[in-house]
Amino acid sequence: MITVVGGGPAGMSAALAGARAGAKVRLIESGPRLGGQYWRHLPEDGPDGWSGQSILNSAYQQGYLLRSQVLSHPSIEVLCSTQIWSAVREGNTIALHVLESGVTRTLETRSLILATGAYDRTLPFPGWDIPGVMTPGGVQALLKGSNVLAGKRIVLAGSGPFLLPVADGLAKSGAEIVALVDANSSRKWSSHLGVVIRNFTKIRDGLQYLLSLASHHIYLKGSRAVISAHAGLDGTLESVVIAK
Repeated sequence: MITVVGGGPAGMSAALAGARAGAKVRLIESGPRLGGQYWRHLPEDGPDGWSGQSILNSAYQQGYLLRSQVLSHPSIEVLCSTQIWSAVREGNTIALHVLESGVTRTLETRSLILATGAYDRTLPFPGWDIPGVMTPGGVQALLKGSNVLAGKRIVLAGSGPFLLPVADGLAKSGAEIVALVDANSSRKWSSHLGVVIRNFTKIRDGLQYLLSLASHHIYLKGSRAVISAHAGLDGTLESVVIAK
């Protein structure tokens, strides 16, 4: 028995790979449905819906296919709304103490794969605790999970390609992206051409996001970061300072 923790893209892929290799697989997801943060469902999607993905995620068809393959595979047991609060090795097995829909029980497994996803790593700066300052992951979670815009005028800053789908989703949902800045320099990619070539599909996705953003007159500026944020008279965010 292989147990995979996390029902996002990585967890579903791992579960499917294990099952296709002949193993019995248990897939545990803390949320009510498979998809994880990447393929997060809107509330109106319903128990098995996927309609909101087409707006917020260009790869929604890939996700729908992957989820369908996992749910229909006879060697994969899916446990949603289930959280692991302890894992203890006992001889050749691992005892997983879980909370499933409010009920505790113990599951045994011989192999454990953790695919619990990524999270924002924040860099504090003056004013980072002002109401209105959020991480890109938090902004995307609000949009994907509740169809809620974090604001009407948004400065989106950070590092890495994750900024692009967040900005694209916000723009398509009606937000005005005042600035989109990446602390990295675009020229850094030139020193890793081998990696770039081997990940062509990711480069293609990035170009699609850039073209979509350009249609909204939004352009990514590199080698820049937010160095401070400032509140207005009401105590909420009013402005930010961006520097190279």
